[in-house]
Amino acid sequence: MNQLISFKPMSWPTKNFLHSFYTDEELLWINAQLEESRKSKRKFQWVCIERNLAKIGICLLEVAPPEFVYVSNLSIKEKHRRQGVGRIFMSHIETYCANIGINRLCLTPTEASLSFYQALLFVPEPLIPGILKKDIHPPLPK
Repeated sequence: MNQLISFKPMSWPTKNFLHSFYTDEELLWINAQLEESRKSKRKFQWVCIERNLAKIGICLLEVAPPEFVYVSNLSIKEKHRRQGVGRIFMSHIETYCANIGINRLCLTPTEASLSFYQALLFVPEPLIPGILKKDIHPPLPK
């Protein structure tokens, strides 16, 4: 069976939708970050990956042009893990960022996600302990 996977920027998700991806504790942290960001006027964009039109992964991007995009809260629904969806999602995020003129991704991995990001060629940011970075390149002109 051919399963169509697609990437999309999305509007702000509802609390109920977020509960399908995150624990209550994670949501408290996300909401605190978002409230802080509203005060500082930082720009955020939710993105998702869908399989057969069902959202199976979401991620929050903090867009800081032209320097970088900070990737946070990437989550893939449990039954879709270990199938390459996270890699596909990150590849789409890289393309999305390159298309808007961003050439670097940054993130703070958890202990559990560190090897995943290292396999995607993220490296330690020498100036900020605990942060990984990856330089990306813009797509070639068509």
